Amino acid sequence: MQSAREEEPDTGADTRPSPDGVPAGMVIAGEWAWRLLAVAGVIALFLLLVSELQVIVIPLMVAILISALLVPGAAYLRRRGWPKWLAIIVTLVVVIGVLTGLGFLIVDEIADGLPSLVRRTIEAYHDARGFLMGGPFHFTHEQLHDFYRDVLKAIQSDTDALLARAVSVGSTLGRFVTGLFIAIVATVILLVDGAAVWRFVVRLFPDALARPSTGPAARAGSP
Repeated sequence: MQSAREEEPDTGADTRPSPDGVPAGMVIAGEWAWRLLAVAGVIALFLLLVSELQVIVIPLMVAILISALLVPGAAYLRRRGWPKWLAIIVTLVVVIGVLTGLGFLIVDEIADGLPSLVRRTIEAYHDARGFLMGGPFHFTHEQLHDFYRDVLKAIQSDTDALLARAVSVGSTLGRFVTGLFIAIVATVILLVDGAAVWRFVVRLFPDALARPSTGPAARAGSP
């Protein structure tokens, strides 16, 4: 005998309350909420580590970018029968030579324009001095001399701030040199055996994320 009540269509959404009396929608929203909070916490932790270890993280990122740009050149030389170590050395020497040449060109341009800059600075100083003495201000030599002396005293009395700034500049320069050294070493390591570095990084993740495609990717990214 056919049932008197027709079965209600299945909408695909479970609207039944949980055993605790909480609606199913609230349960689903709560589950999504703590997952999103966990993802946000991981991202915040990663950004905190990057900010605290930027002396190491930023040079490593630069090394990855540079090695990605140098791999095609080293791979080209290896396809021509060059040894791996020689292909890497030649590629690095060529890049360093190009960068050094650009640096010399910039320094040469600055050196050529320095006398003109000094001359224009002196002319601007005399024009400003003449404007202050003959313009609407009508300053005398004694007044300008007293003004220069007061400025010099103010600079001398602020030696602590100047020293702190000098220490800050020296610290920044030291971090730059350290980062440059780390970037060079990491670039050489990635060029020598980037596939092994990639496999090591892959092993840090769960097996579900370490797919078989990581092997061909490592081989494609090594010279």
